[in-house]
Amino acid sequence: MTRSQASRENGAKSTGPTTAPGLARSSQNALKHGLHSKQVLLPTESADDYRALLASYFAHFAPTTPLTAELVETLAVTRWRLRRLSAIESDLLLNNGLEKARHIPADLTAPDSRLAWSFKSLADSSNAFPLIVRYEATLSRTHERTLKQLQSLQNEKQQNEPTNPTA
Repeated sequence: MTRSQASRENGAKSTGPTTAPGLARSSQNALKHGLHSKQVLLPTESADDYRALLASYFAHFAPTTPLTAELVETLAVTRWRLRRLSAIESDLLLNNGLEKARHIPADLTAPDSRLAWSFKSLADSSNAFPLIVRYEATLSRTHERTLKQLQSLQNEKQQNEPTNPTA
């Protein structure tokens, strides 16, 4: 038997998870931080808070077509993910920096100095902050471009609507 035949036979034996819990668990295998996930909400996030954000965007922009509705949803999703990044950054600084920093120099008593020291310490020993900056830039650009596109479509629609002359 050749190696490729053996590989085919072994591959045919594995069908992956078949139960609902197993399928749900395996669907999360590649999820690390949820910043590029198709799934908007992470298990720890509030669905009510997300729905409120989405509703506020829909109320503000009042989309009238499927395309503008999709753009409004994209705006809400990118804003939600930018909020997530902010929470990640805060948690990194508070829980991994200030709270766990055992070697903060004694002369750093001002809160801002301690925060700056913690930031530098984490930034020097981890690539988390450059990653946060990269994701934030990507999400901010997406939000900005989507907003421009939505405003352009809404302006175009307004210009094409017939005006009602008052007699």
